[in-house]
Amino acid sequence: MEETTEFTKSTSILIIGEIITFVLSFGSGFFLVRFFSVDDYSIYNIVLVVPVILFNITDFGLFHGCAYYIARLGKLNKKEESRNVIKITLVTKFLLGIVLAMALFFIAEELASSLFGIQDLILVPLIQLTSILIITSNLLEAVYSILIGSTKMK
Repeated sequence: MEETTEFTKSTSILIIGEIITFVLSFGSGFFLVRFFSVDDYSIYNIVLVVPVILFNITDFGLFHGCAYYIARLGKLNKKEESRNVIKITLVTKFLLGIVLAMALFFIAEELASSLFGIQDLILVPLIQLTSILIITSNLLEAVYSILIGSTKMK
């Protein structure tokens, strides 16, 4: 019975978080459309394509694996192994983020001209700036999976 109430509580928290995320992203879209001109908004969307794709490539199942092993090792009272999983996840996600961000930073000009077919040089610094998103998104996802695993071990 206790597992059912814990499951219900966890599910309701997750649903509330998803609803808040949806509302914020929906609201930010309206804000950006009102704030930017049509050209600026299209450039914004073009520039965000590459970091979003690279972020999804860098997952390698670490999100689910980290949450699973932290929860499992925590239930087995293997705290040291659980800490090792946390360290490996953080280091791996950080290093993958750094490598891909650096690669994106240095090939930004080539991406702007060949991939997008746009010769406008304003895209190059914008693509380079968005490479930071890969690092921060990777670290946030790692922390999120660690938190999920930590709550499931209790």
